Amino acid sequence: SSDLFCSPCGMSFEADSQDAPERVADFQHPYVATTVKGYFFEWAARPAVAELFRKAVEAHTKGRLELYLQTLAAPARRKPGARGVTPTPKIGRPARGAPVSALLMDERAHRHRATTTAPVVSVLDENGQIRKFWNGPKEQTPPAVLSDDDWAAIRELYSTLDGGIRQASDFEPFLQEKLGLSKYMSEVILGQLRRTGSLMDDQPVPAEIFAAWWSSRIRLGDAESNFFHVVKDQSSGCIVADDLRPFMWAVVHRHPGLEILDQSVELKESYVDTVLCRIFYFCDRFDSKRIHLRDLRQTRPSLVECWRKLDEHDDINDARDYFCYLHFHIILCKFRELVGDGDTLLDRDRLMMYNGFSFSHRCVDRIFSEEARKFTSPIPGTMSFEDFAHLIMSDEDKTTETSLRFWFKIVDLDGDGFLCIHDVRWFFEEQLGRANSMGEVVVPLHSYFEQLHDMLRPASPGKIALRDFMKYPRMASAFFSMLVSLNKLFEIESQDLFSLKRQASRFNDWDMFCQQEHERMLANQGEEGATEEY
Repeated sequence: SSDLFCSPCGMSFEADSQDAPERVADFQHPYVATTVKGYFFEWAARPAVAELFRKAVEAHTKGRLELYLQTLAAPARRKPGARGVTPTPKIGRPARGAPVSALLMDERAHRHRATTTAPVVSVLDENGQIRKFWNGPKEQTPPAVLSDDDWAAIRELYSTLDGGIRQASDFEPFLQEKLGLSKYMSEVILGQLRRTGSLMDDQPVPAEIFAAWWSSRIRLGDAESNFFHVVKDQSSGCIVADDLRPFMWAVVHRHPGLEILDQSVELKESYVDTVLCRIFYFCDRFDSKRIHLRDLRQTRPSLVECWRKLDEHDDINDARDYFCYLHFHIILCKFRELVGDGDTLLDRDRLMMYNGFSFSHRCVDRIFSEEARKFTSPIPGTMSFEDFAHLIMSDEDKTTETSLRFWFKIVDLDGDGFLCIHDVRWFFEEQLGRANSMGEVVVPLHSYFEQLHDMLRPASPGKIALRDFMKYPRMASAFFSMLVSLNKLFEIESQDLFSLKRQASRFNDWDMFCQQEHERMLANQGEEGATEEY
């Protein structure tokens, strides 16, 4: 056949077609390119493909890649006595005359994966980095038909009510005990119930309306599933930031520890934006602006559990992981120190002043190139408050997965998915020059890189992948800090990378930073107060 490629959009390329260049250009359209890439990753996540990739990499390391490819392209042998019949293709072996792609797309292999492979499959993406795909059974939505246990729980709730649910407090204990949800979600859920039954605000919610709402959202004994289906839009398969906003505003309006936000609406909006940024920072590891159910199940600290713990603490600072006011205050003050009063965007020159001009020029250039993360600011060349919040969390705690991904992309100049000595040298040269101008002596780069290489033991000598850094996040934190921050370079000079490898993660770097900044601000306020009194 002359067909070289058939796309999921129905377009095909032919080797002898005269308009091939024009039709190739069709695939440069962003929508088409994204769609084709999505189909490619879905195809690459299949077990047969992953197994071929694994064997190909193994053959390449042994210098037998060409022989391995020839084996794949060879025709399959016929079984004795089966004249004219092509044997059923096995996993990893094509039928006679069939291209390898036909085998990999075989539906039998696709059905085979559910019972023979692990739930998570790792494949190489276009940058040579490992990406994990969920390969287990799809997350099921709550059943439309309620079980006996469901009806029993609903009857138990309505047995304590007089005529139905009239206000949010009527079913807050039920949300906490039966569904594993926070009481601060009750007001938004009550609004969902009224919309489900097209009820007015003063009308009670009867049991049949509650059961209808329950049928599409609730699964007893699964708090993550309940949270996910309650928060997300019912026509969507994931949570986006706008889905969480009404639930965040309910926390702002009702939690006693957030009364300080009553000073202004702008302060409340900044707090909501900061908490949402922190939620997506941990739950959305690939920065897709979406949170799926499997993300809620895998993320630590658990968002559902942290939200539920708000019911137990009147001091919002006790909920450190996402909702802490102190952490929000630190981020906001740091941002205002750089942008000044009345401005809401941060440019390159002002970011250079962060932490006493700690960032190198080359680091800031890479940040504003947006290679590692696209900015949300509407004006090119500027960072929004959300962008700055993401950056400061990544800078002050480089042990998290999101932070390591960010700084790995910053240092990976050629985008090949590996850090080589030339990538590291480009950043270290400026750090070395700045240190020498201050009269400081810095250990040579090759000494750092050799220690790191010996400890990580990457699969490809001289090429360190992201997965290698994931093994020792605290050591990776020191390495990236040394390349991008002069202040942190001087701190690391007095430490040994081997001791960092052995050091236990007893403390959260972000919590320590916020506590130190809080104490510094209190000390500055005390000095200012003493000066004014004098």
